[in-house]
Amino acid sequence: MTTERRGEGAEQELQPTSRYIVPLNSLGSDQYELKRPIGVLIEEYGDEVMARLPEVGQYGHGATEDLAIEDLIEITVDYFSELEGMPDVELGPLPLKHKARLARLIGKVNQ
Repeated sequence: MTTERRGEGAEQELQPTSRYIVPLNSLGSDQYELKRPIGVLIEEYGDEVMARLPEVGQYGHGATEDLAIEDLIEITVDYFSELEGMPDVELGPLPLKHKARLARLIGKVNQ
């Protein structure tokens, strides 16, 4: 994230100018669908917008809310697809937790 300098060489993360949650009702994917709507955290940082799913450590960004959400969806679907293709015994504790959380939210189309 963009940083700004304050004092003698100290750097701090910029704080969002706006934060709110929007519902996500669809992934727009031919392979995967949402089992239920989910809330996406939107954070605005001047000319950049971040869309986040903190519970699974995923985020997307873009110049607009829509672009940030599209980026988040693409990244999250790719992440879930990768996790889904791996045996649980090959995953560490955090990816295993993410896989379980995502499996509660995302399913294959026509499942």
